Amino acid sequence: MNILVFAGLSDKKLTSKLEPLLNLPQVKEVFLVRNRPLVLEKVRSITPSFPFNFSVAREVLKFRKGWRLLKTHEIDCIIGIFLRPHCLYAFLLSKLFKKPAIYLLIGNDVDFLVRHPRIFRSFFKQASAIGVRGPRSKERLQRVFPHPIPFFQHNNVYDIPDQDTAQSVPGSKDIDILTIADFSRVKRIDIFLNVISRLKNDFPNIRAVMLGGGRRASFYQKMRTRMGLESHVFFDGVVPDVRPSLERSRIFVLTSEAEGLPMAMIEAMSAGLPCVVPDVGDITSIAHDGQNAFVVKPRDVDEFAEKIITLLHNQELLKELGQNAKETIQNKKREFSLDFNARIWEKILEKSIIPS
Repeated sequence: MNILVFAGLSDKKLTSKLEPLLNLPQVKEVFLVRNRPLVLEKVRSITPSFPFNFSVAREVLKFRKGWRLLKTHEIDCIIGIFLRPHCLYAFLLSKLFKKPAIYLLIGNDVDFLVRHPRIFRSFFKQASAIGVRGPRSKERLQRVFPHPIPFFQHNNVYDIPDQDTAQSVPGSKDIDILTIADFSRVKRIDIFLNVISRLKNDFPNIRAVMLGGGRRASFYQKMRTRMGLESHVFFDGVVPDVRPSLERSRIFVLTSEAEGLPMAMIEAMSAGLPCVVPDVGDITSIAHDGQNAFVVKPRDVDEFAEKIITLLHNQELLKELGQNAKETIQNKKREFSLDFNARIWEKILEKSIIPS
């Protein structure tokens, strides 16, 4: 079986999504159309070459690359990862070439779809299967698009450390607040900065670290300067391994206004960090308010600050939520394994792709 995939994402995230597919013996080759190549066994990367950094032209070329592959190769299935534009490419090419299409919805895809049900009715009817990040996303889509489509939860493959080895390294916790995100609009880094600004009134020496990068990084760095937070907020950029930063941190905070099931939160919980996160996407399928995390209203700076202050003032509660968070992820270790997710993909392919 040959599969055509349209995707973006970082190398790490995309690898964790493709590994279960690549692990299946029936998958012979994956043709990956992406802005940059990904070096993996069974993956043939097709990248659009365009002399200018002109995103519209680059996207047109990506669609054209997919169209040519379908004309010249035996492709059995088309997968799009992220609604705009990759699932839309899968939808259009599926209609043109009469091939099965699978959509993997991530980030704020579900929010966008439920706001525009009339536009996307044909889009849903064309799907052979739709991957979502959790049960809430599935329920929301089924209410708006009551078509008999196989939904499944697609997890990133993540090697969760064993309980006895996922301990903090010796030394002081020199990071009070940690966030990990790409600096896109939906991550609402402005809210994070406003939260730290509130906290510094109670904690003059508060120290927050931001891991990640993106086009808006310089904008948020300037915002930090305007808010007088240069001695409180530190941009550490993109790092190959976030665990050392997690081990140095007390609390993990996520201020996104839309999410699927964020791996940054999963990693933080697996390291025993209590999390303060917004009630968006499928976050509450793992983060349970008052048990292993604090779940707050999205974009509510005051509530974010209030919950963080509660944790910083109550070390016993901080430790209890952190330990519960670690146990939660340990109990879900199987769900993030390669074998478990490979079996999910095998069933999806058998039911939706391979004729019985």
